[in-house]
Amino acid sequence: MPSRSIKNGTRPISKDQFIFPTSQNTKINTHIAKKLQPPIRRSIVSLTHPNPFKMPPQLTPIRVDSLPADQRICAICQEALGGGESGEAVKTQCNHAFDRHCITHWLDGDNSTCPICREEIRQVGGGRLRDQLRNVSRMVRRARERDEDEREQMRQAQADYGDTDGFNSPESEDYFPLWEEFEPLPPSSPGNFTNQRPRNHSQPATRILVPTGSRNSMQRAQSEYAHALSLIEEIDNRIFNQARVSDRANTVHHRAERNIQEAFSQLIIAQQSQDRYEIQHALAMQESVTPLLNEAYHALQYEGAVLAQMIGERERADDRLTAARQRFADEREEYMHGVRRMFNLKKNYEQ
Repeated sequence: MPSRSIKNGTRPISKDQFIFPTSQNTKINTHIAKKLQPPIRRSIVSLTHPNPFKMPPQLTPIRVDSLPADQRICAICQEALGGGESGEAVKTQCNHAFDRHCITHWLDGDNSTCPICREEIRQVGGGRLRDQLRNVSRMVRRARERDEDEREQMRQAQADYGDTDGFNSPESEDYFPLWEEFEPLPPSSPGNFTNQRPRNHSQPATRILVPTGSRNSMQRAQSEYAHALSLIEEIDNRIFNQARVSDRANTVHHRAERNIQEAFSQLIIAQQSQDRYEIQHALAMQESVTPLLNEAYHALQYEGAVLAQMIGERERADDRLTAARQRFADEREEYMHGVRRMFNLKKNYEQ
């Protein structure tokens, strides 16, 4: 890209001396620029010109380990000097140390004195330049915030109704790329507007446009369906294990029934033999197997009741699964319809 120039009696301005907020290049966003007042746009152009006079340096970089231990905390952010995103440690004319971005932000406001000793540290002449840059930055920021509000309303309407015509397309009048915010450096570095000041908060997360319907409703239906299916699977496993326990109890009960029958057959044989010893032995056997049959019967009744309770629980869980499956099917159909409409697709049997 060839360098641009402003014919005002000074040397040309190269492309990397502009402070326009950009995403991929150095052109100011046209959508925001058209909302600014003409004097403000002229101020942006004029203020990007190199400062016609050199200002003496006000902030001197220093090594943190050269400071006493009790002076290694920035008085503005109350954090260790030179740490995090606040930039390098610098010293003012009054020999007080701060993080560069902290003291720069302090001076970018309505302050011109040291936060500790209140000595005047903002140079005459540089303050006016910085005030102009700050006013321009404020105007740009306000215009961008108004535009973001309008864009948010449009995104919400498109999320509700699935209308994607013209959304974030380069041909759209409301399209603009992601901004990078540039703010002026202190007058100690006149004309140096290429350094970017990192923001103290993270970049906005990328929004995902839901084609249609309520995203929360879709997620809730999917979650309920998955939970209902997991519940019935867990009940089925319990029923399977309980069925095995009931089967063993049933086997024991059948064996006890057989023992009763065999003991009674032995009693009949003993009675027919007229042998008192055999009759007495058969009667003892009959009395011994009867309690075993009672115990097997009660065990079978208990395990069967537990199994029946689980089966009833599964029937209720199956009703919940059926209802959840239907809700999910309805939400899924609406979602798929929105996706087809968003990408202008047809169903397979319609193609």
